[in-house]
Amino acid sequence: MSLSAKFRTGTPAFGTLVTSSDVAIAELLAQAGFDFIWLDMEHAPLDIKHIQAHIMAIELSGATALVRVPGNDPVWIKRVLDVGAAGVVVPMVNTAAEAQQLVAACRYPPNGIRGYGPRRASRYGRRTGAEFVAAADRSVLAIAQIEHIEALEEVNAIVQTPGLDAICIGPVDLSLSMGYAGETQHPQVQAAITEIVAAAKAYRMPVGLFVGGGIQEVQAALAQGLQWIAYTSDYLLLTRAVDSLIAQWQPLLKQG
Repeated sequence: MSLSAKFRTGTPAFGTLVTSSDVAIAELLAQAGFDFIWLDMEHAPLDIKHIQAHIMAIELSGATALVRVPGNDPVWIKRVLDVGAAGVVVPMVNTAAEAQQLVAACRYPPNGIRGYGPRRASRYGRRTGAEFVAAADRSVLAIAQIEHIEALEEVNAIVQTPGLDAICIGPVDLSLSMGYAGETQHPQVQAAITEIVAAAKAYRMPVGLFVGGGIQEVQAALAQGLQWIAYTSDYLLLTRAVDSLIAQWQPLLKQG
């Protein structure tokens, strides 16, 4: 089942973040069975060439390729969609107006403001015209990241934005904006997350969460009503595996 179908049916979906420029990393993770791979242009040193190569590998592996763009910028959104991204994640969406801007950047006129020049997304010009435009407007996933205390004031309006396909909560930035730096389990932060989830559920908006911890944190998120999980990242998976391995080796090295 595709990610968009899981969004529509309320089926849980799982993915992970890619920050490496090595296309083999994206391919390896996509082949592991994740529903989606989230390519991170906000915090990672990925350029548009890396993104296009990653998307090719992810598509061949059967996962959905999402791209978190650096900001709510129609130019960046247009570029990643033109190289074939199935959807975009836009960080720091704090108002309904910003959510509307995000959706408009993902849709062609008259439904939005996306400029026409899809290149790879159109199979290099083999799919054109009104049929392509209508299909693109239907299929591209527009996702807003809710990760600031200011967004709580308009969360009900945000999740009612026409054309918005999903939201994702960024717990670390949310905790920072609330004065509890990195304390994602703080009662006040958890209360804010509960409020966001409740608003999303009330309007049948798929709501996701970035989870950086272990399986217990994933289970807690699902129990809390989160539908889709962006689980950790390539470098964190590698770091944890290596640190665990070294910890196991330490007694052997000391004996030697």
